[in-house]
Amino acid sequence: MASVPSENDRNIKKKILNAARSIRKKYLALKLERKEEDEALDRIINPITEPLREFVEKTVGRKVQVKHEKVKLEAPKTYFESEPKLPRNVEFQPAEIIAQTSENLISDDDDDDGAEDVFYEPLQHLKEDLQKSIHDRSGAYEEFLDQYPKVAQEYVDRYYKQSDEIDHSYGLKHDMKTDDWSMGSQKVNFLPNGDIKVGAVSYKGTQGLYDLLFLKKPIYQTEDDKLQFTDILNRTNVHRRDFDPSKQVKGSTSSKYRQFVKPLVSSSSEAKRLKSKEPNRKNEDEIEKAIESILTPDHKFNQDLEKFLCPEEKSQIEINQDLEKFLCPEEKSQIEIIDISSPESPANEDYDEMEQNEEMNAEAVIIAEKSFQLDELNQTEKQIFQKWKCIRKKFYTTYRM
Repeated sequence: MASVPSENDRNIKKKILNAARSIRKKYLALKLERKEEDEALDRIINPITEPLREFVEKTVGRKVQVKHEKVKLEAPKTYFESEPKLPRNVEFQPAEIIAQTSENLISDDDDDDGAEDVFYEPLQHLKEDLQKSIHDRSGAYEEFLDQYPKVAQEYVDRYYKQSDEIDHSYGLKHDMKTDDWSMGSQKVNFLPNGDIKVGAVSYKGTQGLYDLLFLKKPIYQTEDDKLQFTDILNRTNVHRRDFDPSKQVKGSTSSKYRQFVKPLVSSSSEAKRLKSKEPNRKNEDEIEKAIESILTPDHKFNQDLEKFLCPEEKSQIEINQDLEKFLCPEEKSQIEIIDISSPESPANEDYDEMEQNEEMNAEAVIIAEKSFQLDELNQTEKQIFQKWKCIRKKFYTTYRM
């Protein structure tokens, strides 16, 4: 004779049944992008159901007085002449074990709702149902594809159909659990206008770029597409081990690696190497400014030089400086102020004096080297000092012209 299940067992079976249905419903909703629809439905129905739920909770928590009445008990009827013998060595599983076993058959023929037998379907079986829905082009799958821009739908369709044309090494990947697209270390989003957003940077969503991101053998691509793909590679590091920019490139014998990934990465690395070898323009500008300051009359170098100028040279410098004060810009551009370095300078009339001035120049350099202690100067100051020496040499060489 079959034993009647207790009320506790019936409640446990109902909970397991509801949990199984909820799991199946949520899993299929994630697969077919119904999660957003459910959330929208909850937002609409919630104002109605929430007050009802609160009312039920208050009612359940309220204490109810039960009236006790005496009931006349009748003697139980006897159906057996003797007590029935129970079978020996029978093991009963506790309710906890039944609840934990996900693959047990849950049957409840005596339930009022007449629920059918339910199994916990394994993940592989649900995947097969999803693939069948994809290949049959069901309405739910078409609705799922419509959430992507037109240019992306063809590639997403190929991806879900597990086409052999899809590149899983250097291309995009989709996480079924989180419903996120990614490439290397960055998340990828498809914008409504077809553009592709990698991390925080958006790229023009051309057919060539989609080919490079999805397919093993890209067909359509332009130079702009290659430049965008190169920037995406460097941003996501999908071509490096563990997506780490400090690790080596993942080599491959595929045509995509040989034709696109390797050449683009090599050219990008070469450009970075050449850029690192370019002179630092900031340092060059600092040197030029320092040289300009050296050429000012108040600089110590020029003060030392002035000690060795003859009276004619000093007077010519003063005349030129006074003359510049009274000239407008147009006059300065038209009138050439006589400089002591020009052959017309009165200081250059006697060639014999130039030999003496050249010796003075050498002596001035020695004095400057002693006063500035070259060993204690940094690299920039040494460069400035060397250029100053070249200017002085050119200054005295002009006298011989």
